[in-house]
Amino acid sequence: MKSTLSFSLFMLIAGCAFGQTLKTGFLKSTEQAQQHRLAIMQFMQWPANIASRSASTKERVIASSLYNGSELSDTLRLSYSGNRGSEFNYNELRYDFYANPYDGNPMFEFNGHINTPQVLGDTLTDWTAGDLPLSLSESTFSSHDANNNLTAFTDIYTDTTNTPDIKYINTFNSDDNVIVSYSFSWDGNNWDSLGKRYFSYSASRILMQDSTYIKNGTGWSLMYKNAYTYNHSGDLIQVDNYNRSLSWVMNIEYVNTYNSNHQLISVVTNTLDIPAMFIDSFSYINGISYQSSWTEYSSGLIVRYLKHFNAAGLPDTAYVGDWDTAAHNWISSNAEEIVFNYDTYNEPVDATSYNYLDTSFNTTPQYMENFYYETYSPTGVESVINQKDFVVYPNPSSNKLFISQKNAVAAKNLQISIVNVSGQRVLTETMNAINKTEEISILGFVPGTYWLTIRDQSGNMLYKQSIAKQ
Repeated sequence: MKSTLSFSLFMLIAGCAFGQTLKTGFLKSTEQAQQHRLAIMQFMQWPANIASRSASTKERVIASSLYNGSELSDTLRLSYSGNRGSEFNYNELRYDFYANPYDGNPMFEFNGHINTPQVLGDTLTDWTAGDLPLSLSESTFSSHDANNNLTAFTDIYTDTTNTPDIKYINTFNSDDNVIVSYSFSWDGNNWDSLGKRYFSYSASRILMQDSTYIKNGTGWSLMYKNAYTYNHSGDLIQVDNYNRSLSWVMNIEYVNTYNSNHQLISVVTNTLDIPAMFIDSFSYINGISYQSSWTEYSSGLIVRYLKHFNAAGLPDTAYVGDWDTAAHNWISSNAEEIVFNYDTYNEPVDATSYNYLDTSFNTTPQYMENFYYETYSPTGVESVINQKDFVVYPNPSSNKLFISQKNAVAAKNLQISIVNVSGQRVLTETMNAINKTEEISILGFVPGTYWLTIRDQSGNMLYKQSIAKQ
């Protein structure tokens, strides 16, 4: 039952989201902590990936197998159509195989855009051992429009008595932003309306509010609302969650801060009864856009998530668990080490989990997951919209690049990426569109040729230029 990534960072952080089987003592967190961590991960969604080896040939994940010791305990298979693929999230170190991102917690990227699925498969079939031999557990079916928006997502379980089948139908506007998501539950004979969620946006196309209605015996009732606030740079600085009992009250508030590169550095979560119930802080390594550490403080407990990076800038080891502040060490049986290996496309081929015992991590694996891929060639060449609006100089350069705008663009934030000849993303920065000139350091780059691209908030490529590091 969706246990295939139960030892990856996502599952360790999220706990039993979607009903996954809990494996270790650390995973047995409270429901409130699980929901908190799911919400915090939405702030870390962008930017969080590394480019594949080349633009003409890519890999997409087609299968995953989870081993508990030497026994196969879970396996899944995916199929795709057309040029849709998958992306591994290097921030959360996971594939989200089961995402309908338009229903549930406050769903946003920190720059105000709704998250989109990273695995764009048509079908997924999951077999799980549980207490029985490996058997069919569930199947999912997804439909996409011409712009790869997820228009329908259906999850069918073999155990429909305890786990009802669920369906979502999503509609989008001309900006490819979701405007309403409908959810349904199978009652044994029909798809019965469960809920609907409406999303509203500003003139600059960033999410400002969403509202969730629940179906009851007399009709639809508005039950939940989320309001989003941004600073002048377009960073999401506050989310207020309201629920309705006898009257509307603010249930949870998230307050965010950022560094000068618009990277999330802290989240304070206030609840109705407990101010600063959770305090989360993040750190980064220069030149890598996703977080290298995440520390969560709550009621005297500290939970830490640490990454180690290899020479290519890929996270090869992650540590996660309860931290003893007095002994400055992990708490036994409540921490894990996860080791990742990658192929030439920078996709993970396996991830192995080791639990912490007394003074060190076990040398015998607790879990191992293998990933399997197929290569595909996306069709079409991405067009550049506003190539004439930017100038990059000096080129070649030994230490600094300057990016100058000749004309203002509509987006508040622009994403600047530099990719080397092997297809690895070596730098990602956010440029405020109101700034006329941005300075970028390439001092630590290996001499050679690179590609620099500039994209708007919707992912449209505004500029592309080869650059030379002397």
